[in-house]
Amino acid sequence: NTDYYEKLIEKYLIGNQHKSIVVVSPKEGLTAKNEKELADRLAAYKAGLNREEIRQIVAETKALHELGVPSHIKGYQYIREGISIVYERPEIVGGITKELYPGIADISGPGVDSKQVEAAIRAVIGEAWDRRVVRVWGYYFPHYAGKKMEKPSNMEFISGIARFLELWRGCCEE
Repeated sequence: NTDYYEKLIEKYLIGNQHKSIVVVSPKEGLTAKNEKELADRLAAYKAGLNREEIRQIVAETKALHELGVPSHIKGYQYIREGISIVYERPEIVGGITKELYPGIADISGPGVDSKQVEAAIRAVIGEAWDRRVVRVWGYYFPHYAGKKMEKPSNMEFISGIARFLELWRGCCEE
């Protein structure tokens, strides 16, 4: 039957008698109001950070940017959370599936589970790996020097960046 899809389209889309009208009308000043609220929340958040915490955020952002980690993908924020957790609690490295992923899911809010966190982190690392600059990756992951680099696991990536930041904090700050 060669017209199967045509009949479905006719029956359920074209011939459908149910209708819905949606009216979207702009609200004057809403964008400016939302931007001001966001700016106020960010300013309050920053005011609550000490100098070390601000430097940590800047260093994480720089590292992820240089490694080509795309910030528009959901897993980006999960990686940031993972780096922060491992940086503060390096012993969690052995409990990635039982502690780290569930911890990130809890921070991320309702509807997020540890499997989603793991998959999103893996996807972001895969994107970064596909567009990598070997010299830059070698800088952040020196144990790859002189070896054929293979894509790091989620924990290798997160713990590697956390370790780099720990070393950076210890030797390269003002």
